[in-house]
Amino acid sequence: VHGKQWYQRRVHGGSFVELRTFVFEIMAQQAPVAVFLKFLANEGARDKLNKFVQFASRIAVWYCLLSDPKSEWAKKWQGLASHTANCRKLIRFFKTVNETEKLKALFKQQPSLKQALNIVATFGWIVYWHYDNLTFLQAAGFIPKDTLEKHNKLASFGWWVAVSVTLLLDSMALYENLNQTQALLKGSEAETAEEKAARKARLSALCSQRCTLYLNFPKNFGDWLVAANTAGFVQQVLGYNFGDLTLGLSGVTASVIAGYQALQTL
Repeated sequence: VHGKQWYQRRVHGGSFVELRTFVFEIMAQQAPVAVFLKFLANEGARDKLNKFVQFASRIAVWYCLLSDPKSEWAKKWQGLASHTANCRKLIRFFKTVNETEKLKALFKQQPSLKQALNIVATFGWIVYWHYDNLTFLQAAGFIPKDTLEKHNKLASFGWWVAVSVTLLLDSMALYENLNQTQALLKGSEAETAEEKAARKARLSALCSQRCTLYLNFPKNFGDWLVAANTAGFVQQVLGYNFGDLTLGLSGVTASVIAGYQALQTL
């Protein structure tokens, strides 16, 4: 609801700078503690909070090692990042089942480019969750750890495929959105009051979708960088892996945006 109100402001000439002010207005309407409790009650929101802690810890590792290469605090922050990552895997343990059901539904749709891309993305998520579950069980000691690194790379490969296709789908959606918006902005001198109201409502909906897409790009790109690094692509292309600072900033960016989007649904 709050997001829709802000999007309506955008339609009437507001700027993206208003986003910060609008968030503060939401917080003023509800007690911060109440907002935070609602946030924690949402499973997806809790996961994004844990993700923020995980990747913010990597930034802390970089900062500690910058001042002292033998820093004990760096080991503590690294431990927090590692344990938080494993805790997130437990929460998401049965995600493969959800994606399998989505895949079945996609195969029932009319064949199209969008359907094909969604199938590829969903299959990528299935691969990611499957091997992510295996790495959790290996880290917990339930199955041998001899293939832990291999499974971790396969999970990241599935994640990278899913996010790459999602970025492509969002680009296609944005292109279609802009074309529809351009057509609706022209209007018609002969349109009735009802038609004009319907056109404005459609423009508002398109603006809402467009703003969501604009937020999705940096969020998904942050995940894309992390997945590409863990899958080994960065090492193959650049000859080195990203450091804690790059990965930390990428993960924090993705988690903050996802957390904000989750906050809109509360």
